[in-house]
Amino acid sequence: MKSKLFRITAALLCVLLLTVCSFSALAGPVDLSRRCSVTFRVTSFYEPVPGGNILICKVASFDGSKYTWIPALASFPVRPENVDTFAECAALYALVQTKNLPTQERTIDSNGEAQFTDLEPGMYLYYQTVPAPGYTSIPPFVFSLPLLEDDGTWNYDPIIYPKPIKTTPDPTTPTTPTTPTTPTEQPDEPEHTDEPE
Repeated sequence: MKSKLFRITAALLCVLLLTVCSFSALAGPVDLSRRCSVTFRVTSFYEPVPGGNILICKVASFDGSKYTWIPALASFPVRPENVDTFAECAALYALVQTKNLPTQERTIDSNGEAQFTDLEPGMYLYYQTVPAPGYTSIPPFVFSLPLLEDDGTWNYDPIIYPKPIKTTPDPTTPTTPTTPTTPTEQPDEPEHTDEPE
């Protein structure tokens, strides 16, 4: 019985290993000499959100197989590829603010877009210092260039869709109350009853 269980477990582990290896093999070679771009389309309920700014800062380099923090951020306790929670991104942003790192800034245009071009492969931190009017600042997050797609291809010019949260409700036009109408018929006279003596 133990021998059979061992063989089944070993077979399952082999299948798992082959699956992981096959998935890794799906990623084609990355061209590290190619420059990247990224476009941010800021929307709320499918509508563009113009105004405010977007800043990006390179936080990690990429050698084609792994990410490495830039020297100024080497003390950050989480590996670059493992930064994925709001708290980790907020902590990374706080550390970046204490350094004098080069950043690029764009104003979000009337279509809700901001584009950055001629970027080196690596990991970048996105953040806002000025939100769009009527919206909260979008929390910091990290993204990679080029971006590895689900089909194993590298996307050197991805489009990212940040979603701000509205702080003020949409203005509504008050409706004019209608004028009450005067009844055309007179109400029936109540029937008279004999008053008690």
